[in-house]
Amino acid sequence: PHYSLLGQVSSTDIYRDVSRYKQAHEVPGIRIFRSSCTLYFANAELYANAVKKMCGADVDKLIEMKKKEAKKKKQLHEKAEKEAKKAIKEKKDFEDTNDKV
Repeated sequence: PHYSLLGQVSSTDIYRDVSRYKQAHEVPGIRIFRSSCTLYFANAELYANAVKKMCGADVDKLIEMKKKEAKKKKQLHEKAEKEAKKAIKEKKDFEDTNDKV
C-alpha cells in the first residue's frame, strides 16, 4: 500500500501528496494522512505503523485515551441517571406524604 501526507495546493480546495507536488503545503496544525488501500483487520497494524511513522502519532495511546474518555462519559451518564431516578423517587415520596396529610 502507498501512504502519503497531503497538503493543500495554495489558494485552492485541492490536496495532494506533499512529497510529489511542490505546490502542496501541509496545513499548519493538521496532518492529513492518506492510504491507497482499504483499512480492514488484516492490514490494521501496517496502517497504524504508517500513521506513527508519518504523522508522529502514537495510535495505541490515542486508542487508550479514547477508551478512557468513553468510560468516563459512561460513568457520568450512569451517575446522572441514578441522581435523576433518586430525585423522581424523592418527589413521589414527598407527594405521597402530602396526599396523606
